[in-house]
Amino acid sequence: MRFLMVPLALIAVVLIFKVHGQDFTKLQFTDCGSKHITIEEVDVKPMPIINPGPASMTFVAQLKKPVTILYINLNIIRTVSGIALPVRCYIVNGQNVGSCTYPDICAFIKDMVTDFHPDTCHPTLIQHGINCVCPFNIPIQRLLFRDHPLDLPDASQSAATFMASGNFDITVKATESAAANAELYGCGRIHFTVKQYKP
Repeated sequence: MRFLMVPLALIAVVLIFKVHGQDFTKLQFTDCGSKHITIEEVDVKPMPIINPGPASMTFVAQLKKPVTILYINLNIIRTVSGIALPVRCYIVNGQNVGSCTYPDICAFIKDMVTDFHPDTCHPTLIQHGINCVCPFNIPIQRLLFRDHPLDLPDASQSAATFMASGNFDITVKATESAAANAELYGCGRIHFTVKQYKP
């Protein structure tokens, strides 16, 4: 019986690696306890995401409370060649990178999106009271961003080199303070795939 268990265990390991190694063809989203936002739809195209390169984002949600300063906690798991490993939090040039707590969602977006600036702020953002100035002052409303254009920079040339390729499992928690018992404003878990651009 013991000899039978060894090949069965090997088969199980191979199947687990095969499942973890599969690319996502559509972004997967699940809510994990949001209190002040109802997220109706989240999507990114193309999927897999090609980095660097153009993409589009859809985000539809109902805000139940104004957004000013939100602390963002990221937990990132990256899978490459079937092996899933957590991405740690580290500091590059004084900035948090990876699975960290970020003290302001606006500053976090500003660091990630090159055209998040008052002079180049997209009209759709301005329409929703987002003028690309930090901190946010977004009123209670329904956010509707459908097929919003993105220009994804080359992650391999940034501090977040781990985002250049792989399958990702990311949990995002937003709170209004850094306290351990702070109430969740919103929480979401997303799964997606990034592939390196090949000319």
